[in-house]
Amino acid sequence: MPHRAAFGKEAPLSEMPLSEKPLSEKPKKNLLLLLVPIIAIIAIVALIEGFSGEPSGAKEKKSGTLTVQQANEALHKLNKNITVDSVAKSPIDGIWEVIVTTPQGKKIAYIDTEGKYLLSGTIIELATGTDLTQKKGEDLNKVNFADISLDHTVMLGNPKATKKVIVFDDPD
Repeated sequence: MPHRAAFGKEAPLSEMPLSEKPLSEKPKKNLLLLLVPIIAIIAIVALIEGFSGEPSGAKEKKSGTLTVQQANEALHKLNKNITVDSVAKSPIDGIWEVIVTTPQGKKIAYIDTEGKYLLSGTIIELATGTDLTQKKGEDLNKVNFADISLDHTVMLGNPKATKKVIVFDDPD
């Protein structure tokens, strides 16, 4: 039944409500509107994959190992004066704690399993606020006073005292 305007004239098709238009005149659904949910799902999956920086299934590769030799090879590209003393798992999957000796002394660094990235800094456990790197550094740099040679020292006080204080001084 044709739509009639207020004064009894037939309204043009452009003014007719969609429900009254003949089937051949109804606009076809916008293909883009049908594709929006599919595109959104693809974008979300791509975002998740991109956020991890790896394709699906690559996380299993990170559980590999890093040897002292591999760490040495990776770090020697950066500086030939660095020697890796040890490699141990860090609290972060795919990242290894590496103890190195440099001309400035022993340091803690972190390297990924593939030996592509060197991280310099601290690891802080957010749940407890514990600086895990500092804790390891304190253990690493403990000095056993029994190993300190006192052959060329100036002794003050009783050499047989139960408590001793060692003072290091640089005459320059």
